[in-house]
Amino acid sequence: MQQDELNNRHRNFGLDLVRAVAIVLVLLSHGTLLMADLLSETNRRLVLYLGGYFGVELFFVLSGFLIGGLLITLFSDAESKALWPKICNFWRRRWFRTLPNYYLFLLLNVTLFHYWFGTAEMDWRHLLFLQNLAWPGSSLMPESWSLAVEEWFYLTIPMLLVGVHTFCGANGRRTVLYGMCGYIVLFTLLRGWVAFEPSVQWDEGIRKVVILRLDAVAWGGLLAWLMRFKSDFMTKNRHAHAFMGAVLVVISVFWVHSGVTDTFDTYWHKTLLFTFTSAGVAMLIPWFYSMDRGPRQWPLVTQSITRISLYSYSIYLVHFSFVLPLLQTWPITRNLPPLLLLTLYLVLSIGVAALVYHFFEKPIIDMRDKVSPRGHYPRRL
Repeated sequence: MQQDELNNRHRNFGLDLVRAVAIVLVLLSHGTLLMADLLSETNRRLVLYLGGYFGVELFFVLSGFLIGGLLITLFSDAESKALWPKICNFWRRRWFRTLPNYYLFLLLNVTLFHYWFGTAEMDWRHLLFLQNLAWPGSSLMPESWSLAVEEWFYLTIPMLLVGVHTFCGANGRRTVLYGMCGYIVLFTLLRGWVAFEPSVQWDEGIRKVVILRLDAVAWGGLLAWLMRFKSDFMTKNRHAHAFMGAVLVVISVFWVHSGVTDTFDTYWHKTLLFTFTSAGVAMLIPWFYSMDRGPRQWPLVTQSITRISLYSYSIYLVHFSFVLPLLQTWPITRNLPPLLLLTLYLVLSIGVAALVYHFFEKPIIDMRDKVSPRGHYPRRL
C-alpha cells in the first residue's frame, strides 16, 4: 500500500477504528465454524451471534453516518431541478464503490466456488439485491444479506429526500432530518407489526430482511445531521453520549446473550433490541469521530487499523465465500490445531482481501473518480 493512502489527511482514524472493529467481529464470529473442537456449542453460538450481530450493526450505522454527510451536502441550497443530476452522480459513485466487488464474488460463487466447494446454484434475485427484500434470503452468498440492506438504502433514501424537498417545501437542512427520522419511524413500526406474528424467526425472518432493517442505516444518517448542524452540542457532550450509547450496547449484549441461551422469539428481541443497538452505536460514533488521528507513539498499530479498514469490504466478501470453505474442505487443514487453524483463517482472509483490494477494488475506485467526479462532496463532515 502506498504510504499516502495510509496517511491520507482526509481519513479519520476513529472511523477507521470502528470499521476495523466491525470486520474483526464478523471474522471472529464466522471463525467459530472452525472451532467445533475447541468451543462448546453454546459458547460457539454466543461468539457467532455476538460478533456477527454487533459487527454488522456497526457497519450499518457507520454507512448511514458517512452517506448522510454526503446527502446533507447534496441537498443543501439545491434547487429541485438541479437535484437529479447530483443524485445520479451520487448513485454512480456508490455503485462504482460497491457493485464490482459484489458481482465479482457472485460470479465466483456460481462458477469456481460452486465447482470447488459445492456452493449453491445461481439465484437470479441476487442480481438486483432482491434475495432478502421482504423475505428470508437464499443459501447463495448468505453474507450478502447485509449488502442488500445498504444497497436498498442508497437507492431509496435519495428518492424520499427529493419528495420531501420538492413537495413539502423543506429546505436542504430540514430535508435530510425529516427523511432520516421518517425512515427510523416507518421501518421500526413495520418491524413491530411483523413481530406480532409468533412464527416469524428473529434471524432469517427479521434481522436479515431488508424492509425491516433500513432504520439501522438511517440512525447513522440522523447522527450525521446532528454532527453537521448541532456540532457544538454533539462535540461538547460526546463523552456523555458515549456513556449512554455504551449503556444501550451493553443492554443489547445481554439481550443477545439471553437469546442464545434461551430464545430469540420474544417480541422485544424482534423489535427493541435492534433499536437499542442502532441508537447505542450511533451515540458512540461522535466519541470515535473525535479521534481524528491515531496514536503517534504506535504508528504500526495506526497503520494496521487503517489497512484493515481499507480492506474491510473485500474481507467481508472473501472470508465467507472463499477462505472458510477452503479451510473446511482442504485436506491439509483437517488435522491442524484449532488455534493454528483460526490464525491461518485470519491471515488468509486479510491477505487475500489485500490482493483483491489492490488489484481489483482500488483500480475501480480510481476509475470512478475519473468517470464520476466527486464534485463538492466533502470527505469529512
